[in-house]
Amino acid sequence: MKIFFRVLPSILCIILLLTSCGKDNNRQGEKGMPPNVEMNREEEVAVETSKPEIGSIGNEYTYSGTTSAKTQADVYSTLSGKVVNVNFNVGDTVKKGDVLFTMDTTDIQNNIREAQASLKSADASINSAETNLQYANGANVKTQIENAKNSITNAENDIENAKTNLNNSEIALNKAKSDYETNVSLYDVGGISKETLEQYKNTYDKEINAYKQAELNLEKANDSYEQALSNYDIVANMTPEENLRKAEANLETAKASRESTVSKIQSYNKSLSDAVVTSPISGVVSQCNVTAGTVLSQGAAPFVILDLSSINVEVNVSEQIIGSVKINDLVNIKISSISDNVFSGNISEISPTANNDGTYTVKIEIDNNNGVLKSGMFAEVSFMKEQSDNTIILPRSSVINKNDEYYVFVEENGVVSKAVVSTGIDTGDKIEIVTGIDRDSNVVTKGQTYLKDGDNVNVVNQKKETQSEGETYGN
Repeated sequence: MKIFFRVLPSILCIILLLTSCGKDNNRQGEKGMPPNVEMNREEEVAVETSKPEIGSIGNEYTYSGTTSAKTQADVYSTLSGKVVNVNFNVGDTVKKGDVLFTMDTTDIQNNIREAQASLKSADASINSAETNLQYANGANVKTQIENAKNSITNAENDIENAKTNLNNSEIALNKAKSDYETNVSLYDVGGISKETLEQYKNTYDKEINAYKQAELNLEKANDSYEQALSNYDIVANMTPEENLRKAEANLETAKASRESTVSKIQSYNKSLSDAVVTSPISGVVSQCNVTAGTVLSQGAAPFVILDLSSINVEVNVSEQIIGSVKINDLVNIKISSISDNVFSGNISEISPTANNDGTYTVKIEIDNNNGVLKSGMFAEVSFMKEQSDNTIILPRSSVINKNDEYYVFVEENGVVSKAVVSTGIDTGDKIEIVTGIDRDSNVVTKGQTYLKDGDNVNVVNQKKETQSEGETYGN
């Protein structure tokens, strides 16, 4: 009997426990879900997903450089002396062939006149030498001697006339000089006008030139006299053979003298042309180091012209990129001092050898017809090493690399599946997907680190969007 009473309470407790469990199960049944559903929901991983981006991706390398003019022309004068006119200033636009400045040509023109007179004298000497050569070749000796004497007499008369003209020219020059110096003093105290002084100055310059010409005429007369004496010596004192050799030598000497004079005239004419200094290119004046009325100084170029129709940018690129660039490639250039807009340029030169630091110089040409770019601006040039267009692009963080395998998780109906992918261009924050997913895949972009194939997920960004739309409708 004692045993019975001890077992009875235990049986009652079991009955009560079973009854209670049945009531709980009924409550859950009333809610319409099996008892293990709540437990599964607690195991779902919260993630964010998005569709792949479709577009272009590339590896871009940026290098710094400075803009410079397409062409720079340092314009010099081959002459030294006084500058008469300067026609342009810094900032002015010039065309090829425009006269930048002119030099004083007074001395050059005097030299040309003297050389032209010498040329006439040389022609006369040639004619005389040719005549003597004819005499030496068999003309009547007596006639030759008489003609030679007459030539000496004529030459002596020419000398006397030249001396008289030189003396008269000297008198006129001294008078013109005295008149000019006197009137300079009067002009300094306001006694005469500038125009009157210029008249005296012109007269003085004219007499200077006349005196020089008179000196040249006397020198020419003396030369003719010496030639006449030589001719007389040939016909009067030498054998026919000697006469012939001497006549031929005189003719060659006269011809050589003429050639020398012609060369001088050509040189003077070139100097006359060089006195007018023109621009070799069209462009903008960046430097003007000359002033009218001053003597041209040596050293700095009187003018520097920049052709800014195109702008060059030189950058030194690494060997990592040099193999992927070629002539005429289009590159992007940013010049912050102008605007945030990107300029386009073409590669015009690529250095075939490396610099001392291992880089390679690349030159880019930018069209600048609108003139907005200037020389000396800081520029950043971007080179595209590789690029893919119309391709699948994902955030780099959404792609997992483990054991030499690249993969992503694709969500569908709250369940993720592992998709092994092959990748292409990797920029560090974006990556190209070549194979493994399609354009409509819903890729996990956050929360993928601890996922495994077949996991249940809770897509929170979709819920947020739904909630946001609900809020919009509610308003």
